[in-house]
Amino acid sequence: MEDPSSNATRGATTRIPQNITSMFTSFTKSSTVASILDIQYRSWLPIASTNFDDGRPYLKGQFRHIDLLIPQNGVILREGIIADMKSGGIGYRNHTAPSGLIHGAEWEEDILWLEPDISCVKSNLSLELSLSGNLDMIRPLRPAELVDDGGFANMQSGNPLEDWPNSTYSLPDVRLLAERSTWLNNFLSAVVYNLTSFRQGSSNLHLPLGRHYPVRGGVSQFMERASVQTSLLGQAWLDIPFSVGDDGNLTIGNHTLGSTTDHPYEYALALAKDIDRRCSMADGRFPFKKFVHCGIFYGAQSRIDGKSYRIRDPGSKWKVPMHGCAGAVKARVKTVSFVRNGTESLPSVVVRSIKDKDYNDPPNYPLWAIEDWLYPGSEGAAIAPLWGIVDNIYENTPGFNFTRARSFYLPGVSTTSDWYVDPLPFDILAGTVVPFEALRQVMTTAFSSLGSYYSFPQYSGIDNAVLEDKWRVLSEQPGGPEILLRLVWTDIMASATVGTNLREHSTQLLSGSSAKTLRKATVFAHKITYDFRYAIPAALLLFSWVLLIIAAFSLTIIDKHLLNHLRELLNGTSLGRVAVGRINPRTGLSQPLSTRTWLHEQGHFQLRLRKDLVLDRTLGDAED
Repeated sequence: MEDPSSNATRGATTRIPQNITSMFTSFTKSSTVASILDIQYRSWLPIASTNFDDGRPYLKGQFRHIDLLIPQNGVILREGIIADMKSGGIGYRNHTAPSGLIHGAEWEEDILWLEPDISCVKSNLSLELSLSGNLDMIRPLRPAELVDDGGFANMQSGNPLEDWPNSTYSLPDVRLLAERSTWLNNFLSAVVYNLTSFRQGSSNLHLPLGRHYPVRGGVSQFMERASVQTSLLGQAWLDIPFSVGDDGNLTIGNHTLGSTTDHPYEYALALAKDIDRRCSMADGRFPFKKFVHCGIFYGAQSRIDGKSYRIRDPGSKWKVPMHGCAGAVKARVKTVSFVRNGTESLPSVVVRSIKDKDYNDPPNYPLWAIEDWLYPGSEGAAIAPLWGIVDNIYENTPGFNFTRARSFYLPGVSTTSDWYVDPLPFDILAGTVVPFEALRQVMTTAFSSLGSYYSFPQYSGIDNAVLEDKWRVLSEQPGGPEILLRLVWTDIMASATVGTNLREHSTQLLSGSSAKTLRKATVFAHKITYDFRYAIPAALLLFSWVLLIIAAFSLTIIDKHLLNHLRELLNGTSLGRVAVGRINPRTGLSQPLSTRTWLHEQGHFQLRLRKDLVLDRTLGDAED
């Protein structure tokens, strides 16, 4: 949605100038990588505003949850997207496949991939909650207590307010921001509880582990039932009533606090409300420069007495671990390998592998561009700047910032209001708004009761045993909170957005003198092959047989009378000659005779064999 001037708020148009669309499709028009213009809302509605297009209707995106993908542990294909529900992340592609193949095919494509880069750090502070004795549905939890698991007793020495990390737009260090914000969160909490002061800092507190500290009653309503939660950094669990201005001014009512010596308790509370701004590096004058969202993650609750978490006894006590988290949204290109069987449908296509695209050297990295809102006289999107991979010929174009890198961190938006219920007229370009706003929801309200108001399912797992079990496992394992938040972000993105890349060359078989933009595919075909491992027994038998033959020939050459001797042995053991020899002993002398001669002279005898093996002569001479 373009604004004809940098300061105009009325008379804007939803049309994007041709030079801008040409620029942001210059790279993607000859590849399978989606552009910012290919990422659209999955659901939309027409809307009109006097501020845009002279009041004519235009399309506005909206959020409608379609399917809960989190329980499906794997890579899932849906219309226009590839969702990684194992580690989090989403790719955009309008699905096509080689057609007319009986047995299917395998091929690779380069895909625009978005994923949240989230890091969480244990605060070593936890909340201890108790269920009410009568399980009151309105107030199911009694006032909570803060438990020191090392967040105070083993706090890092120094002053967390000094030398705050100066993360850059191109490479925000979310791990460092999470660590420093968690440290500051614990330090300000210690000041609030009068455990230290700004002058003393966090050194030499000499506090015992496991000490309990009272917490305002508001946290009981905040935590609701036993489930995971998130909230903004800044002591949401302390129910702080003070406000912080966009410019960072710390105020109590109409009074602006000047220094740490000016009402130190109130100053600590006000600074606690300011942690989120510090973590995200936000500036109220330039909100689109905010490219990091921060928050507190409350892990799955566990019973202190060790009993099953499925049993919610009246008066039972539960423990909730807390983590400080920071996250940004990263775009990159990944190479996805697809396999399709012989049927013509999307379910017949599966993802075999996903890997980062391999570049030979840095000069081959993609060129990322983003609109520069501060450039004098430049046109800018009314909600968020356009971004994406562009052709090298556009490098250094005035009004845009460029970076050549494997990945690119997405900017923030110009408003902190909800992208799907806000009355402001958002346009259909979901790629500029949804990724960062979805991250904000994950860090703040996606798990709370407000999520249903925003059309979210119960991501907390309150009414879903599968989610509850999955969250519990992830909450307890290293790196689990990050994966949990990434999965929820991916699920929101899968329902909210769709890829509309309809270029004809997306996936075709390479044949003859086809255009160079056609995709190669390995066609499957039936082929009978023999596994030579199964020939080993036969080969051994053949080898043994050959050895025997060689041995026999060798013996024959060595002993020339061997064959005659063998022939005599065979004749001497012949059943016919033995039987006739018992009846007529004179025939014993005929054993050396050849078979033909013996048959002529002795073969006229007829014999009958009985069970007692007594031979009866029935024909021939009866005398010896």
